[in-house]
Amino acid sequence: MTTAEVREFIASSPHADELNAMEITLDYPHIDFHQTFKGFSAIYQFFSQQVDGWEKLGDLPEALRDSKGSFVSKKARLIAFLEKSKTQPYSYKRYSIKDEINSLIQNLMGNRNVLTYESTYTKFLIDLNNHFPKSTKGAYQYITLQSINTNSHNDIKGILMTHDFDSKQDLKLTERTEQEETSISEVISNLRKQLNELEIQTTENLTKVQQDYQQYVTQTEQDYQQQLSQTQQDYKEHITQTKQDYEQHLKTLNNLRTEQEQQFNTWYNGDQDQIGVKDKMVKLETFYEEQLRLKKPAEYWEKRAKKLRIQGWISFIALIVFVVLVIWTLGELLWRTPEQIYTSFFEKDKSAAIRWSVIYITLVSFMAFCIRAITKVMFSAFHLARDSEERNTLT
Repeated sequence: MTTAEVREFIASSPHADELNAMEITLDYPHIDFHQTFKGFSAIYQFFSQQVDGWEKLGDLPEALRDSKGSFVSKKARLIAFLEKSKTQPYSYKRYSIKDEINSLIQNLMGNRNVLTYESTYTKFLIDLNNHFPKSTKGAYQYITLQSINTNSHNDIKGILMTHDFDSKQDLKLTERTEQEETSISEVISNLRKQLNELEIQTTENLTKVQQDYQQYVTQTEQDYQQQLSQTQQDYKEHITQTKQDYEQHLKTLNNLRTEQEQQFNTWYNGDQDQIGVKDKMVKLETFYEEQLRLKKPAEYWEKRAKKLRIQGWISFIALIVFVVLVIWTLGELLWRTPEQIYTSFFEKDKSAAIRWSVIYITLVSFMAFCIRAITKVMFSAFHLARDSEERNTLT
């Protein structure tokens, strides 16, 4: 869990004030560490930085593993505290949030025999372990003010090297200056103090933003409810007014319908002053039926007249064509008659002249008969057409 996630959780927590007011003082006198942290996020940030710092140091001597494990377990305790508060809010528990925070503080302040990852003793013990691994335990016990086993040569050696380290001896392995130590300690202390203040300010600002957001949401919900109530009221009034207008309009429509029905009955059935449309329609239907009865013969005679007139004109054209054909045929016969026909009239044997004369007379008679027949058909068609037109006019 990151520090940003912790801030967001605190800002949305109902116990934001108690968590921001949480204060703890960590005192590790053996490394001259005394720091006060205010606010849950600042406390969590410190332990999280310690865990990350120890992780970056890589493989550690056995004496320093307790220090790393202590910070890891306390960070896990903080995370467990937050996880538990998510699933089981303290407002529903038998104990108050303050009791839980006090219990958490006591847990965090336990085990003071630890070193921070940035302590000069931490770097010293790592270097010592690289050169004299058996002496690291005695050096660590000396630094953390624990009981010392004076029967172990290696432990005595570690104690002496630590003492030399504290006494500022000019050894390649353990050299340091008081000015450097003081400067680094002051920088770290000031940096932690500024980070603590910044963390408190950030958490307070985030809490304020969250509160402002909650107030905005609450105000918005109130405005929405108020607007919804007003809208519902306006809607009810509109429905009531619309219902009244509808009833009035329906009444007007009923009156209009009654008036229109009366007018329609008068118009359709008639009264003493005027004839109704019903009677007019009966007369019109009678007239129309009579007209239809006479219309069929008229249409027949009209079509008959057109057909007969067309036949007459066709007969006339055929007559003209036949007359022209007769004239052309007679001309051809007269113009191209064989010479033996003329000579046979002056000879004793006149059979050829008689034969051709019979043929000629027969042909002329047939042509005359055809012309007469076509003429009769033509005049008959025109006569019948005129008669059909007269019948159509009379109908």
